[in-house]
Amino acid sequence: MVKANDYQNAEIKKIIALWVNINNRILSIMKKQTPKTLIYKIELEKNKISDLSFLMKDYVEHL
Repeated sequence: MVKANDYQNAEIKKIIALWVNINNRILSIMKKQTPKTLIYKIELEKNKISDLSFLMKDYVEHL
C-alpha cells in the first residue's frame, strides 16, 4: 500500500495532514457511539469475538 500510494516520495507535511485528518474522522465516529453500539459483537477471526468498545480502546492504545 505504501509503495502504491508513493508515500515514500510524498511531502512529510502532506502525510502528517492525512494522518491528522483520518484520526480526527475516527475520533468523530468514536464520540458518536452509545452504550448500545459499544457492545456490538464483532468477529475478528473464526471463534474470536470482540466488541466495538475493545476495538476503539485497542486502536487508541496502538496509536
